[in-house]
Amino acid sequence: MVRRFNINNKDQAGNLLEFLKTEYSPDFFHTENNIRTYIETEKMLRKFIKDCKEVWIQEGETELNGVIVIWTAKGGNVERNYIKLAAKNFEAADALLSVLVWNSNEQLFTKILKNNYFLNLFYRKGFKFLSGRGKQLLLKRDKFTHRKKR
Repeated sequence: MVRRFNINNKDQAGNLLEFLKTEYSPDFFHTENNIRTYIETEKMLRKFIKDCKEVWIQEGETELNGVIVIWTAKGGNVERNYIKLAAKNFEAADALLSVLVWNSNEQLFTKILKNNYFLNLFYRKGFKFLSGRGKQLLLKRDKFTHRKKR
């Protein structure tokens, strides 16, 4: 089941922290002052969540299966909304990305490794190649507006 994350829910916060510590994802990190950090403590998790616009989790019967966030990067006069995704499997990633794109009408970006297992999922959900640098790709999804019923 996919639902919004609540940092004040101790069980959810603990499960998310444990998930991020055990399910290493090289694309899921927090950047502050051009320094990448992986979330390893409750304090780091709270800081990261505070910097996110949206946080969704996918829960299984006994454990967390994935997390997806929209994190706003600020540089110069530009703000970009980046998606960060970590999931145990393709099904969890698909559910999380589907919920996120349906609940966001903003322009979205993601930096993802060229060999990331979920790369084709982003393409299927409407992301387009914007640029490449080294081992990473920058993908973009334009603003989405729902059609009005006639």
